[in-house]
Amino acid sequence: MSPGPSLLVIIHNTVIGDRGQGVMASIGHGIGVTIYALIAVGGLALIHKIMPLVYHLLGLFGGLLLLFIGIMAWKKSFDEMSMPIDTNERRWVGFFGGLTISLVNPQVVFFFIAIFGQYSTLEHAWAERLILGVTAGTIDFLWYLIIVMSLSKSKIKIFVERYSKIVERGIASSFCLLSMWICYQYLSI
Repeated sequence: MSPGPSLLVIIHNTVIGDRGQGVMASIGHGIGVTIYALIAVGGLALIHKIMPLVYHLLGLFGGLLLLFIGIMAWKKSFDEMSMPIDTNERRWVGFFGGLTISLVNPQVVFFFIAIFGQYSTLEHAWAERLILGVTAGTIDFLWYLIIVMSLSKSKIKIFVERYSKIVERGIASSFCLLSMWICYQYLSI
């Protein structure tokens, strides 16, 4: 549960959107983590050993996607407050943002491979593997839900609204810097 691109996406959706958008981003991220956990316990971790280029390309793609998100957020931070988009549409934006950031981060699957590696053998039942995967996704969702609820408290929300442009630009800059670091990591290997 360390700071990284996932946390930035959750914060971005909560601060720029609202509590509902942050919750939907948390749900999307939890589903993505569940998918990766299920892949890890399903024994498909061999893909990294068989096709390491795919791992590096996926990581590079994730870094470039984060750069794109950062640039778009930076540009949007200069827009005047316009007519808010539909609440339902905004929440789906949050959901897909959370899902996408969890799925383009290949480090997530390797984290779960390290934890659940012993469950990738055929001697463990699929029900057991399913429980492990869903538990990981649920814990991830609950963690980010706590962050969303904390950020949407009145005092924090008032601060964020007062300094929203600075917060937006700070988050956008963080996305860009983090993406450059991720791309550097994958290009230097």
